[in-house]
Amino acid sequence: MLQEYGTLRNEIIRCIKHQHRVLVVESAAILGAVVAMAIKDNLVQGVIFIGIPPVFIVLTSLWVIEQSRMMRAGNYLQCLEVLINRELGKPHLFWENWLRQSRPRISAYHYLAQTIGVFGILIVMDIIGIVGMLWTSDRILPGQIGITLFTILAVIYISTSIFVIVLVFLTLVHKQQPIEEFMTSREKIRR
Repeated sequence: MLQEYGTLRNEIIRCIKHQHRVLVVESAAILGAVVAMAIKDNLVQGVIFIGIPPVFIVLTSLWVIEQSRMMRAGNYLQCLEVLINRELGKPHLFWENWLRQSRPRISAYHYLAQTIGVFGILIVMDIIGIVGMLWTSDRILPGQIGITLFTILAVIYISTSIFVIVLVFLTLVHKQQPIEEFMTSREKIRR
């Protein structure tokens, strides 16, 4: 059980590293948007602004996947902590249980900041991408065709972004399975 506990702890560390990498790439995309505004080539600006929203949607989806993996591992670790502590006769491991049982006040602020940060990045990048697309649309494809095409792309990006925002929200506010149910299901599997 201790080896399994250590393996899952390492899995959580990998998830955190992947989440940080995603944020670094998203930051680079923000820098790309700023640089695009300084570039005088309309085609380059258009390509950058067309590319930014889908890049953010994909990256945020990857972030949600890593967040979910980390949370599932944490839920399982909570069960393992109880089992290990029972075996040892006293509490030695308690981090995941402490997080879920005491719900320290800092946790509420953490989740609020995390939610605002993720939503903020998504929304800001969508706004930059959509405004940038509409701003450059007339320069790349002059006339009504360009505006219509870029408006359609903007609607697709907004719709997809709303879907990703809902996924992020559901991931961040999910209710954790009570430990009793979790342990009962684990015992059924072991039989």
